Amino acid sequence: MGYSFDSSQQTYTFAGAQNLQLVVPASQALSSGPHTIYLKSWNGSNFGCYTAIPVTVADHNDSITVNAPSDGNTLYSPFTLNASAPNCNGQATSSMKYSTDSNQDSNPFSGGSINTSVSTSGLATGWHILRVKAWGSGGNYCETDLQFNVPPSNGLTPSSTTSQFGQIELNANYTGSYNSCPNDGATNPVSFEWQTQPDCSTNGGSSNSGGTNIGYAPAFPTYGGNSSPAEMGSREFVLTPAASGGGVRWFDPLGSDDSATHFQYDLWIYFPAASDINNLQELELDVNHAITSPSKLLYVLGVQCSFGAGVWQISTNGSNWASTGQTCSRSQFSAGSWHHVQIQTQHGSGGNTSIQYNAVAVDGAVANLTCGGGTCSGTAQSSTWASTIGPNFQMDGTTQNGTVHAYTDAFTIFYWH
Repeated sequence: MGYSFDSSQQTYTFAGAQNLQLVVPASQALSSGPHTIYLKSWNGSNFGCYTAIPVTVADHNDSITVNAPSDGNTLYSPFTLNASAPNCNGQATSSMKYSTDSNQDSNPFSGGSINTSVSTSGLATGWHILRVKAWGSGGNYCETDLQFNVPPSNGLTPSSTTSQFGQIELNANYTGSYNSCPNDGATNPVSFEWQTQPDCSTNGGSSNSGGTNIGYAPAFPTYGGNSSPAEMGSREFVLTPAASGGGVRWFDPLGSDDSATHFQYDLWIYFPAASDINNLQELELDVNHAITSPSKLLYVLGVQCSFGAGVWQISTNGSNWASTGQTCSRSQFSAGSWHHVQIQTQHGSGGNTSIQYNAVAVDGAVANLTCGGGTCSGTAQSSTWASTIGPNFQMDGTTQNGTVHAYTDAFTIFYWH
């Protein structure tokens, strides 16, 4: 299936889809006024059908503002909905409602604002649409739609005061230049862009190669429990090691918060074939937190599944690794299925350099991290970085040229104080 707008030759297609329920991304936003949406479908012989749907796009300055939640966030129940619409298409707003997916509208809220708690009870794990609606005093109608992710009810849960960077798999690719080796993972960082870099400390050094882009992996649990990947783009990571143990990392510097101390690395991961997981030696999932106040420090909150060692490992100082007492195996990441991975870590405040590793969860099974029967800990290093919170995603291979493909989705970094 696919769609296009007006007389544009650009058709947005979704291979294998038999239904579409999606929020049109901002990059495809239409100007205010009348337009036509062409909804299209093709059969296996490439015979096509289409339906033309006339629409009118409202003036965004005279419509609904949603203050919370943000579009694309992962939301734990209940979440706060705060929205306002003083006017709706030239009329004073008389009432507002909300709904999820194609479910029944809420009870009306009088006037031009909503500030309420919304339960996700009854919604399937995965992506959904929140529809915020307004009616003008003369009957005019406005609607703003957002997408949100409902996580599984088990596993790790961040604080109720959490902030987040959501859907970071959809961030752009970094196109600037940087040194291949040596590097520190954040040369010339550009916010909200994925950098690809060989890990110079692994075998093969700068000869290790990899890439990343937006693609569509099969059967990710999306809006309303549908299994079509069409509603959400997944980020594909590809590693081709130059030697056994060679690795490539992908780093995406996000916003900053020097006072944040607790983090949850949260993503879904998919390996298409058994060869992908068999060619993987380590799967490394880090949060890099650089602060500049009260001192310049870099906290590398590094955790990796070492398939060779058969355990989860933690970074003690941004360079060295220590094994935990918790097992990790390829069977936990079986090919052809999506797997939910969560990691909780924390560090000291006010310039305290201590790091603590708390727990990991794979598909809801929580393992509290212990090292030698006690706490798993590390320490920060002095830094020249600007303030940032950014994830590393890294894969190390088992054999020379043993390519690994991995897809990620619902990629979220939670952080709180």
